[in-house]
Amino acid sequence: LIAFIICLGILLFGSKIITKFWMLIVFYVVILSLMIGVFYKQLIHDFKIFKSYFKEYFVLILKTWGKALVLIMITIIIQIITHTTQANNQIALQNLFNSNPVFVAILAMFYAPIAEELMFRGVFRKFIKNKKLFVIVSGVVFGLMHVIDDSKTLAEFSYVFVYSILGIYLAGIYAKTNNLCTNIF
Repeated sequence: LIAFIICLGILLFGSKIITKFWMLIVFYVVILSLMIGVFYKQLIHDFKIFKSYFKEYFVLILKTWGKALVLIMITIIIQIITHTTQANNQIALQNLFNSNPVFVAILAMFYAPIAEELMFRGVFRKFIKNKKLFVIVSGVVFGLMHVIDDSKTLAEFSYVFVYSILGIYLAGIYAKTNNLCTNIF
């Protein structure tokens, strides 16, 4: 819980003090290190099980991603209704990608799946034992964390629904499998 609170503080307030690229790298390394340190034993255990049941987990992952594609339609509807082109979170990532494509690729393929799953699914599951409550709380907090810092208008904040639905799908996978590696994969 302490590591999670530290990570949230870094995420919410770190962007205001980060002025150099190397500071951004340190920012991400600290968060990832804290989360892996907290969940190290569970990750080793989950990985062994994930390897053993890879086919079953893979089918579940594909089904869930198929459902999550509906998010694209919801995003388009939000863009039409609110006259916004993209979520500010996505715009910021694209701007960072323009200046540092390798860094953003590493973030997208390795950092985000590991750090976000440990923070939003791993931590919340440890404290919320009721599966339905866990899925909702984890999903909504995931959505809020992706828009709260960047949203200046109600239209921009409306993307919380898209991110929350994705968070709910991911929490649902974890609730079904009780395996963080499934979500990370």
